[in-house]
Amino acid sequence: MIDGRPRNLQAFDGIIFSNVRTASSLNVLMLADSSSYNSPSLWVNGTQLVLPLRDYGCNLVVSEAFPRRLARAVSAVPGVRRLFWKGLLPVQRARQLERLVRGADVVIVHKSITHIQDEPLLERRLRKLHNRIIFNFDDATHERGIPYLDERLSLADAAWVGNPLLVDFARNHCPRVELIESAVDCDRYRAKSDYAVGKPLRLCWSGTPSSYGYLDLLREPLRHLGKRIPYQITVMGRNRFSFQDPEITDRWVPFSHAGEVELFQSSDIGLMPLPDGPYERAKENYKTKIYMASGLPVVASPVGMNTKFIAHGERGMLAATPDEWIEAILQFADSTTLRQQSGRAARQFMLTHYSTSLVAERLAQFFRSLGSDVSGPEGREPMVMA
Repeated sequence: MIDGRPRNLQAFDGIIFSNVRTASSLNVLMLADSSSYNSPSLWVNGTQLVLPLRDYGCNLVVSEAFPRRLARAVSAVPGVRRLFWKGLLPVQRARQLERLVRGADVVIVHKSITHIQDEPLLERRLRKLHNRIIFNFDDATHERGIPYLDERLSLADAAWVGNPLLVDFARNHCPRVELIESAVDCDRYRAKSDYAVGKPLRLCWSGTPSSYGYLDLLREPLRHLGKRIPYQITVMGRNRFSFQDPEITDRWVPFSHAGEVELFQSSDIGLMPLPDGPYERAKENYKTKIYMASGLPVVASPVGMNTKFIAHGERGMLAATPDEWIEAILQFADSTTLRQQSGRAARQFMLTHYSTSLVAERLAQFFRSLGSDVSGPEGREPMVMA
């Protein structure tokens, strides 16, 4: 176990599949440009599904850019990090690629094989090596000017995305696009049992440093909230954070997978602020999902997928303006019954629609369907599926 998670299956040779294949199994390889230590989306769309997919006859092996402990070590040193990801990774991947895909019935490229901003040289090579390729991405990176997304899509036989807006974009470049929203491990994010409100009120936010900017949307509401009730907001992330505002009572705690679960258990309300922009509308809003799976009452911006997950007043609260944020937080703070009903309804919604088992079943069907849908590049015979 690492940080409360199962060890990832590492893939460094084509023989990785030989020990797990059965008569009816399907071997699926996921190539990634990062480590699940650095990339929450790789953990969500890859590593956490390894065991659930086995129940549906799929042997998923996630080939991370580097072993997780090495990724953790180099991530702390910017110069070394750049050397690894921009210098050593392309060389390593080029040497590995042919051996990695040997024995795989389906190959998934998660964002890219080397670096998402690099020219897709290895994706072009993979196109010649294999004829069942899925491109998986979960953010509207094209809205931020990151290049080559259209070419990566065109090099794949199918795309797997988690937001309807990404479906519309991907269909312009890829012949088949599957909308399969990300799963939540509802066993890991266990149900909250105690809804007694803390004194002071305990608010929380957990995310990556790249999302810290979204917290600025809470600055004005939190300033005024402190004049109404005592509270503390806990921000969890890998890098230190503070609002640096004497009117806001905050604390930062370093991110850990086990610590995140405990934070949700001990908090009263989870917060999910987002600006209403094209990039944010195309996000999967996974933070909202894990709050809800934990049975934690949530207040979120009415942006993108949040409006699908949250039924206002039933599975959480939606807030667009500072006054709406304050009112929603106060409503939850004033009623144990409302917090409990909202939290339990939210968890049930996640269990019913987004559990890892349900999503794994859909993915397994998708992977197997490529056997009949994909004929491969001209002049090549389709691979024989197990």
